[in-house]
Amino acid sequence: MNKFLLVTAAAVLSVFPVYGSEGGGREETLSAAAELLLERLYSSEERERVNSALRLGRYSHPEVIERLIYLAREDPSDSVRRVALRSLGSIGDERALPAILEFTEDDNTAVMIEAVSAAVRFEDPRVKEMLLKKAEASNPMVRQRAVRFLGEFNERDLEGFILEKLGDVSEGVRMAAVESLAGRDSSRVGEALAQVLEQDRSAAVRAAAAEVLGGVPGMKDPLKDALTDSDITVRVRAAESLAVLGSRAGLGVAVEGIKAQDYRARVISCRVIGMAGGENERIFLERAAGDHDRRVQRAAESALREMDRRLRQNKSN
Repeated sequence: MNKFLLVTAAAVLSVFPVYGSEGGGREETLSAAAELLLERLYSSEERERVNSALRLGRYSHPEVIERLIYLAREDPSDSVRRVALRSLGSIGDERALPAILEFTEDDNTAVMIEAVSAAVRFEDPRVKEMLLKKAEASNPMVRQRAVRFLGEFNERDLEGFILEKLGDVSEGVRMAAVESLAGRDSSRVGEALAQVLEQDRSAAVRAAAAEVLGGVPGMKDPLKDALTDSDITVRVRAAESLAVLGSRAGLGVAVEGIKAQDYRARVISCRVIGMAGGENERIFLERAAGDHDRRVQRAAESALREMDRRLRQNKSN
């Protein structure tokens, strides 16, 4: 039998520090439900341990935190270890952060990424330092996750670092960098994204750049250039951003996109026509409302309402 399953509760608790009044004191006595979940962590069934560890994420009692840390360190199942870390992140108790940061160096990539995701729940300088290190990791999945999380800091001093990642060899990392720049309207961000829109070899990355540029003033020209991109998704994304910026330049592309094979292009095209189209384009939305894909139908119906609202407002003005 696995040694882990023979560990007694007393033995587990003996390896953890005792929380006294200096650390804020113990919380109220554990509920019967929490006690039962803690007992189930010793089950021989992996699924039961996973479910129990997940549900323990609702409790902030020190004993729960201690047991979850032990589980993340010692359980033979990587799935259980990952869920234990996820729950520690959900609880958000600062006493768990040192252990979580320890697991960001775990040999198992899935466990390590889960630890990174848990760590970003904490506002601590060590988390930012860890993410900067992970953004340079050899594993592209790790770099991608780190860059995405760094974007959530929305700090000006990180802007240059994220801009550098626009040239990463990994499509996923470049995509994360583009999305992390959303909401940043500096001129160098606009120029860098315009270059991505023109030159990146990935249509998905170019489309993301076109979308983000809709929030950057003064970027109509590169978006208009993208209306001739070889990929329909890039073209309709550029048309959508132009519509957001008050331009009808992409309306023709949107009419073309209504007939695209990719439902996502049809959905975006509906939105563009709703924002920028007039009575002459209504027929395309009416046709899209009968599309075989329900997502396109909903987009067309919403766009028709937006068009009617906008046209009424224009008449009243």
